[in-house]
Amino acid sequence: MYYKLSCPVPKEQRPINEYMELVQSNFFNWPVLPESLYTQKIVKAFITCFVICLPFSSLFFSINQSPGKFAAVNSSISTILFLFIIIRLLLGWNYIKHRLYKPTIFYEESGWYDGRVWVKSKNILVQDRLIHAYQVVPAIQKLNNTLILACCLLVAFFLLIIFN
Repeated sequence: MYYKLSCPVPKEQRPINEYMELVQSNFFNWPVLPESLYTQKIVKAFITCFVICLPFSSLFFSINQSPGKFAAVNSSISTILFLFIIIRLLLGWNYIKHRLYKPTIFYEESGWYDGRVWVKSKNILVQDRLIHAYQVVPAIQKLNNTLILACCLLVAFFLLIIFN
């Protein structure tokens, strides 16, 4: 809103527009979805990882000889792949978090060689920090909770492999 007044930063590099692109993305919008839809997306992603990792698990154990270890290994591998997905989401959201919170914006006018820094006006800084506090931080917290849960699952699956 306030960016239109006197902002030299190109439209696609403005933090508010980067945030809107993130929210409108089919992948990065997961944490801003309602809790039930977010859970569905996360479960579908984990199931997809589980199915994709089935051939790799058969390299370690045969499903006929030791189905318990096969399932534990497959679950471990799929959880590691799932962790990469969550980490990618976190990286995207953390990038926007820092761009919104900082009082300055680094931008490039026409190429990689002419970077500049623009100091946000008070109104823009307040607007960006409100979005940061009420939209971005809760999304990151949701992703952090998912990351912790996935790490706990990974430890449990490793323990199953060791003690099974």
